Amino acid sequence: MVHTARQWLLMAAYLQGALRVANRHQNTPREFMQVLLQADPNTDGRHTMQAHLEAVVKDALGRFGERITRVEAHLSDAHSVLKASPDDIHCTLEAHVVGIGPVVVKDHAGNAHQAIDGAARKLKRAVASDIEKHDPRSQRARYEATTADPDAGKESGDD
Repeated sequence: MVHTARQWLLMAAYLQGALRVANRHQNTPREFMQVLLQADPNTDGRHTMQAHLEAVVKDALGRFGERITRVEAHLSDAHSVLKASPDDIHCTLEAHVVGIGPVVVKDHAGNAHQAIDGAARKLKRAVASDIEKHDPRSQRARYEATTADPDAGKESGDD
């Protein structure tokens, strides 16, 4: 197949655009988030647990980009050697959000992976909620919604 000069230029421009998009996804702000794990002696704090923590946290909070600078995880075994209840492993996650401060959530489960997963789900919701509360655009929208129609909360029989 013989291509004209114009076709070659179009293909080159397309490939350059595709490369730019691919490079943009490789250098996402997720890489700037620092994830720290602190585990007590009775829980698994090895490298594999750190890798699991990083994957779960970056997946859950990656959409917030550079707004989150650091996430600290604290794993502890509530009853140490004694296994009195099925939810012995406690996970506390603390996300440091720029301009807002730390957001802390806790979860407990039967093993560390489940506790981390549950705490990450809670942290995702908590961070989204705090960011929305501090977003001036959402505050203006809420204010405009309440002041636009003062009779919006009244029923037709209320006069």
